Amino acid sequence: MKKKLFKNEDGTFKTLNTTVFSFVLTVLVLGLMCTPLLFQEKAKTYVPEAKTTNVQGQDIKTCTNCDIEFYNKKTSLAVGEGVKVKDLIDLKDVDFANVKFTFSDDKYLTKRQIDGEYYFYANDVVGDVKVTATYRDYKSEMTISIESNTIVSASFDKEIYYVYKGGSSLLDITTKPLGASPSLLDLSSSDESILKFDSSNKAVGVSTGEVDVTLKVGENETTAKVYVVVNMISVKAQVDGLYKEMDEYNHTTSAKTYNLYLAVKPEDNEKKGYTNEDISVSVKNEGSLSGVVSFDSVYNAENNTYIYKVVLNFDSGKTSQNNRCVIKFELPDGSVKYFTIKK
Repeated sequence: MKKKLFKNEDGTFKTLNTTVFSFVLTVLVLGLMCTPLLFQEKAKTYVPEAKTTNVQGQDIKTCTNCDIEFYNKKTSLAVGEGVKVKDLIDLKDVDFANVKFTFSDDKYLTKRQIDGEYYFYANDVVGDVKVTATYRDYKSEMTISIESNTIVSASFDKEIYYVYKGGSSLLDITTKPLGASPSLLDLSSSDESILKFDSSNKAVGVSTGEVDVTLKVGENETTAKVYVVVNMISVKAQVDGLYKEMDEYNHTTSAKTYNLYLAVKPEDNEKKGYTNEDISVSVKNEGSLSGVVSFDSVYNAENNTYIYKVVLNFDSGKTSQNNRCVIKFELPDGSVKYFTIKK
């Protein structure tokens, strides 16, 4: 006789077998329902996620292999010459439009866009400038040297210069391009027994005295005075209660009479024991401005500094192209200092 799995002989259901079967059947059904979800979740874990960074509240994708690097750490450009920026830098997975370029000093280079391409152009200034390229946290630097082998124009910065006897110095001269090498200048002295120029165009003091120095650029010539001295004499003018060193004072007051005080300090490199009694003073007046100079007091004996009083008179009835008072301070060794008051 065949046994029944779920029913008793009297027709009733076997409780234990029925319960076990129902449990197994439920587990199988639930397993079949969850299988697709498990596969979907497993598939998700293998999808690579793009890295993101939050910038001002926005999620922006970043790359893992980005880099920026200038091909060379140093290069040179002639004044007025340009170079395509893309030819200077290597970009890896970076859009050129997103790279920021800055200069350590904007006077040397200008960034220009021509026909959709960006260029660096060298301005009329000679020297070195550092260029920095940045993209997010990536940065690269290089140096561009602006060079020039010619000078378009040049002019003296002063009317009068002073050079030590036995010393040498470069005269202050403004060139175009700015900062051009002094060796490119054409300088000459009216008397090389007093002052001459060496191979780098430094003025060399040979003996005490005065010379005219000529600066020539093309057909243009300008001149200045150079005095070779043993001792420098500094002059400070009283301005707003303070003494300030200067070579020239602009007299702006409309008063007909004005008192200007000068602090004069002579050097004493040869230990001659110079004091105010060794300083001779002379005045040359031009146009509507005239001055009378006299010793006033000892400002600081230990520092060898003395006060001189200048009484200025302005005569509006006199007209001249140059309205000025030129004061000359001189030591027995021939050292001089000129101080100019202009109206």
